[in-house]
Amino acid sequence: MDIAAVRRGTVDRSDRQGAKLIAVIIGEVLLPTRLQGGRATVVGPLSPLSPSPRIPAALLPVCNTPVIDYVLENLVLNGVDEATILLNSSSAEKTIAHLSECRTARGKPWMLSDSINVTVVECTRRITTLADAADEIRERNVVPQNGSFLLVPIDTMASFTNLRACYQTHLERVRKVSKYAATLLCVSSRPALSAALRNSLVNHLAEAEEVSSQSPVSPIGGSGRHGVLSIQQTSEMLRLRTYTAPSLPRERHTMFVLNKATQVVTYMARFENGEDAPEPPAVVFGSNAQQSVRMDLLPTGYMFCCCEALSLIEFHIRDLYSFLSTSLLGQTEIYGNVFGLIELSSSSAVVELINSAEAYIQCNLDVCARRLFPMTRESCFAEELAKYAVSSTCETVYLHTTAKCAGSSLMGPNVVVGEEVSVPASVELAGTVLGARVELGDEASLRSCVVMEGARIGRRCVLHGCLIGPHAVIGDGAELSFVVVGERCVLAGVTTSGAPLALQHQAIECDVDDISGSDEGGVSRGDKVEERSSSSLCSNRSESSVGDKTDKWLTGANGRGRALEDRYSSNILPTIALFTEDPVMRPSQSDGDSESSEEDDEQGLFRRSIQRHVQAALLQPSRIESSSYDMSTVCLSSGFGYPELCELVTELLMEHLLSTHCNESPADMVEAARDLFHIWCRPFYSNFLSKNQKPNVDAMTATLEGLCGSIGGEDCPLRCYGPQLVEILYYGCDDDLYNERGYCIVSGESLIAFDAEMEHRRQVLQHYTAFNGGRAKSRGVTRFSSSDSDTSSSSTSSSDDESRDLHEEGKVLVAVSCHDFIMGVKDFLEAE
Repeated sequence: MDIAAVRRGTVDRSDRQGAKLIAVIIGEVLLPTRLQGGRATVVGPLSPLSPSPRIPAALLPVCNTPVIDYVLENLVLNGVDEATILLNSSSAEKTIAHLSECRTARGKPWMLSDSINVTVVECTRRITTLADAADEIRERNVVPQNGSFLLVPIDTMASFTNLRACYQTHLERVRKVSKYAATLLCVSSRPALSAALRNSLVNHLAEAEEVSSQSPVSPIGGSGRHGVLSIQQTSEMLRLRTYTAPSLPRERHTMFVLNKATQVVTYMARFENGEDAPEPPAVVFGSNAQQSVRMDLLPTGYMFCCCEALSLIEFHIRDLYSFLSTSLLGQTEIYGNVFGLIELSSSSAVVELINSAEAYIQCNLDVCARRLFPMTRESCFAEELAKYAVSSTCETVYLHTTAKCAGSSLMGPNVVVGEEVSVPASVELAGTVLGARVELGDEASLRSCVVMEGARIGRRCVLHGCLIGPHAVIGDGAELSFVVVGERCVLAGVTTSGAPLALQHQAIECDVDDISGSDEGGVSRGDKVEERSSSSLCSNRSESSVGDKTDKWLTGANGRGRALEDRYSSNILPTIALFTEDPVMRPSQSDGDSESSEEDDEQGLFRRSIQRHVQAALLQPSRIESSSYDMSTVCLSSGFGYPELCELVTELLMEHLLSTHCNESPADMVEAARDLFHIWCRPFYSNFLSKNQKPNVDAMTATLEGLCGSIGGEDCPLRCYGPQLVEILYYGCDDDLYNERGYCIVSGESLIAFDAEMEHRRQVLQHYTAFNGGRAKSRGVTRFSSSDSDTSSSSTSSSDDESRDLHEEGKVLVAVSCHDFIMGVKDFLEAE
């Protein structure tokens, strides 16, 4: 093989021109965690194998080479000067040992490389979100205060050679576009979408033919239709395709709306399973600012980010999508920050995201097929004697020099046989990677599988799309499809009833730390495979504490392991669903619905959406800021403004206060209101009650209306405490904030405007109704008697109107009671 292939296109470090390119690699997968045995455990698509203390995310093997080597190799090929790797303490030791000791194809370990300066940062906090990584970058001064850097995920295999050109494009946009924060690198998924569409159409036609016809159509029917394929023939052709379209896309399909001139994104939505479907965008096409709607772009996870934009990645930001959609797009009206994207050429860019077991296996096959990197970039080729050789029968079959393969064995395409592996003549391998010291039984068949170090596969086993962990044992005759088997798990070849073991779409784990005396046995050789899976040895284990945690129905009578708890489930929509289902479900409305009912439905939907976020923030106050950003997104998508939002949130807070403190005195309720508004003052109100760093008088006035309306009911215990509550909003909930800007939540200017508005409404009510500004009003003028009601619908309508009038009157009455306090504030401001 051509070892020079790894250096083709490389930019020598001394010849690099332009700005210094710095990369920050997040060496941990940003995944949710769960508590197991008192410690936080990451749950991912490759769980329970990786990430784990034994196989960190950076050391996940791809064709027996850690994924961090591929990432760094791609950065070197693109002329990156420095790379900093952020790692958790649990994975730092092993990763640093690999980077310091294992030689690369360039002759030195990565930590001593002349091509790139590699630094490892052991983080003081556990990296589970993008916000954690951003905090570490800021606190450890990983990047300079000014400039830009490249953010690189560890769970993405990429190969492209135009990274420096993209970096220059990003820098030009930073100079030309105001408040430009980041540039996202994307690739087009048009070929994959076309293949999925073709498959869905073929499958749909086959199903239609099967339903409409009792017997399959002949290839040459009596009607003379030559060349028409039968259902069986079509299905067989689909099954035999070498590269079928994946059932799931490599990344969530995202719709972008961007300005064609500046490539600045104005809208983005990700299609995934969830309760809330994304709101459709309103795109205005015109000659002044041409817009482009892209449905075929997949984010790679690589992003150029301005160093100043790190402050926008706040504590609630979990991943890159939430940063772009919430911190940037969700706050465009307030801060004006924007981002853009760059589409990488599909002819020169290959990106594989390891977001499922299927995608991980595909990465291994792409390396074998030389779509990502040739096998010569393996560190083993740096030695004087190459440790891998290409098979004489197939150019995509790679054999370790210590491997022993029978000449008649069926291997290929895309096969890697690791160190000290013996392949019997009756074994069939296709699209499979075998780690070091893997043992294979006679007549075993493995297709599209990855088998890690020390695993043992029994006789007559049939495995398809499986991921087998280190030192796992698969008994004789087992049939597995799309199964992830954890480290040192044992699957017997037969079930408890004696039938052959057959599993599909399972993930199996065991407590490796609790297994005593299995380390030496786990790497035994030769005939010990049968002894390890014998009934005597496994029955002894079943009597131990480990056996108590074994699911016999899953592993067989003599097995060891259990189903993975809280298995990772992706919310990615299947690719075919994009062509067969409507991602945005709309409730059907009857023909008799009026415009007023539609308006009420929109307001009700808006209230329910905001109420859900407020309730979540009330249960967990640390989520107030995160919920605030979500509520701002709801406003942008539903057409309501910040004044309506602030009024509604204030009403909901007061409703919560009245319901939770209903048994307390009014004075205690007022103090509880002071504490509640103190909690919500900075994370919520400070974000929405200012516009361009100036007080938003309209939103403040709406906040006061929400307060007065929520306590305006005749039976509300706080109806007479309006001045005290308004005082809290003005200067009684945050002393530091009041000393800083002269008010807490609402300003004196907004108080005066609110008083004038409420006085106007009071005069209108007195003029058109019997409202008397504080005296009880007789409802005889506007209320219909029961004898005057002709139908039940008219009585319901009149009662709704009456309730709205009572709410408005109660609000005005509370506002009138605050008049003296507001006049005192006005006199104070005029005296200053």
